[in-house]
Amino acid sequence: MPTRKSSSKIYGEPDPISPIDATNGVETGETSNATGPVGALCELITLDHRYDKKGKFILVPKVESPEEKQRSKFTEYALVFRRIFNNKHELIHTRVDINSVPILQVLSEIVKYYPAHPEIFQEVLVVESPFMVLYHHWDQLKDYRDETDDDETRMHLNFLLDFMNRELGEDSKNADRLIETVNISFALLWTIFRPGDLILDRTDRDHQRLWRLVGLEYGQNSNGRYLSLDLSCTNYDGEDTGRESDTRILSESAVGKASLITRLAMYPIRFAKNQEEIMKKITERGEKFLSLRGIHIRRYKGQLEMLRRPPLDFFSSRMGDYTGTFTPYNIEGRIIVDTNTFGEENSAYRPELYEWNEQEEEVFDMLPAHSIEFWKSVDPQLCPPYVHGYCPSIKQWCRFYIDRLEEPRWNPDSFDDLILPDAPKRVIRSLVRAHQYPEESIRDQQELKGKGLVVLLHGTPGTGKTLTAESVSEYTKRPLLVISSGELGTKVAEIDKNLSTFLQYAAMWKAIVLIDEADVFLEARLTGVSNRLEQNSLVAVFLRQLEYFQGIVFLTSNRGSGFDPAIKSRIHLFLQFAPPDVKTRQTLWNLRLSKLNPEERNFDPEEALRIVRDVSMNGREISNALNTIRTLAREEGKKISLEHFQAFIQVWECFDDDDQEGKGQIGRGGKDMRSDKLKEACAECGCTCKDSTILVRKGSLL
Repeated sequence: MPTRKSSSKIYGEPDPISPIDATNGVETGETSNATGPVGALCELITLDHRYDKKGKFILVPKVESPEEKQRSKFTEYALVFRRIFNNKHELIHTRVDINSVPILQVLSEIVKYYPAHPEIFQEVLVVESPFMVLYHHWDQLKDYRDETDDDETRMHLNFLLDFMNRELGEDSKNADRLIETVNISFALLWTIFRPGDLILDRTDRDHQRLWRLVGLEYGQNSNGRYLSLDLSCTNYDGEDTGRESDTRILSESAVGKASLITRLAMYPIRFAKNQEEIMKKITERGEKFLSLRGIHIRRYKGQLEMLRRPPLDFFSSRMGDYTGTFTPYNIEGRIIVDTNTFGEENSAYRPELYEWNEQEEEVFDMLPAHSIEFWKSVDPQLCPPYVHGYCPSIKQWCRFYIDRLEEPRWNPDSFDDLILPDAPKRVIRSLVRAHQYPEESIRDQQELKGKGLVVLLHGTPGTGKTLTAESVSEYTKRPLLVISSGELGTKVAEIDKNLSTFLQYAAMWKAIVLIDEADVFLEARLTGVSNRLEQNSLVAVFLRQLEYFQGIVFLTSNRGSGFDPAIKSRIHLFLQFAPPDVKTRQTLWNLRLSKLNPEERNFDPEEALRIVRDVSMNGREISNALNTIRTLAREEGKKISLEHFQAFIQVWECFDDDDQEGKGQIGRGGKDMRSDKLKEACAECGCTCKDSTILVRKGSLL
């Protein structure tokens, strides 16, 4: 909120009047040495600020009153009209000083919000042309005049309204004529934008929002003329909630001589046809925004805005101030709302909230009750339509639209569906249930040494290692952060930094961590081997990070031996996953088949199991196989039948060669690259592998 401007004017000297600035257009100033009561004379004096023949800037008084008296002091006059000329004697600017006490008293009662002044009309009020504060309260001034019983007040208001008709009458008529058809011209845009109004922002039509208009100002740049709107809203920076300022522009080229108001990128919401509906929706969304302060896990479905930044090793002198750009991306899954950490990692996008100074706080205490609501720092209807946070599935910082956020849907029963022996399942459940996340700040890691839970899952691919970590995430209702060793980088220093940051996020969000393919971190260190120095350093870095992590971390590995002793000593639980036997495969198939929609199947589950249970597949291959069978049926426009199972198994067995020979199909130049064994199998099943251009890998169509 702008502070009051207080100064003593020495009339007759050049007046330091700035160019037309509709951002304020109003200021207050003190006067002294008046010859009579300030503003008591219901007259107008016109003062010309111009250059004389000698090039000196002078003040030329000209009295307009029945008595036509020349006066040396001007504060007695109700209105002092000032005209400013340049050295070519061209009129460049006008303003009016309102000294009338009755007029100031009326303005203090009817003006609810006008940021150019603090609603305190106890001194001289200076209004710059085009006299916005008067124009925007024209109707209220007339109503007050018609209703008041005080003769002096009525006389002064009539005098003011006559002045307004003379100076603003033409603009008012033109604006009224356009507004009747919900149109406006660029030159008259200021007439519909009243400071204090709620402005509807249609920049993103799917996510409209509201701003509070603080002020406006015409300007010009290389692209032409524009109207600049100074706006404020309610925002949250991760720690505090308060007012944030922003500026938007409406260009002359976009408005032209006449444009439909509701087609402008921004316009006062009072012109919207469905104003109440829009206000209700935006207010409800704002309340949801305020409820999302802090850290929250949510489900997101739809388009988000992903913050993309150049890689760390990228450099361009033209991009020294480049802070990244938001690009659209579609996802469906869980996300983490965390405005504070987003701001720490991307400081350029951290809101700068308005801080009140002591003088403004004193003024705020003096405001009339009817204007307080406009200065509220926290207003749900002025909140942004989005929040910031992290998307684990794409491992990027993002902007999430509130309308697309839902409560997360956890499946705690998924742990019971996990096909593991009872003993290890019971141990895992007990460990994760007993684990306590430290309440202390995660920055103080020295005091949190050894507070984590580390589980190593090792075995062949597709045996359920990743599924185990996912099930624990569902069971504990905590987000799962997955990263592979390759995503952490290639250099030791880079891996150390990225791993530290990743684990720090996990600790803040109390997330379950899955480090996939962690073999490179687990391998035993060797001494005296020069080419193993980097590998040894890598293991040492991993050991240190593991030691100070306070959460739950799962490591997956395809190896069962050769671990570094120090790594083994820090692992709380080892779980080995073997390929599924016939009984386990049958259980897996049963589980997958039971989740099929009854409307898409036309087969007896027992018959389907008889076809597939003896085929050697791991868990991932079984899941992929069923997806392929569903695709086959869908492409044919049929329900899933036993025929689809049989067709898939025939093709599968053609390629299920334990010797890994003949896995390719057709080589360059059309040469048949199949092995003799594969050719015989294809001949027996009657498939057309040689001529087909479609590859069927284990469990998927390409």
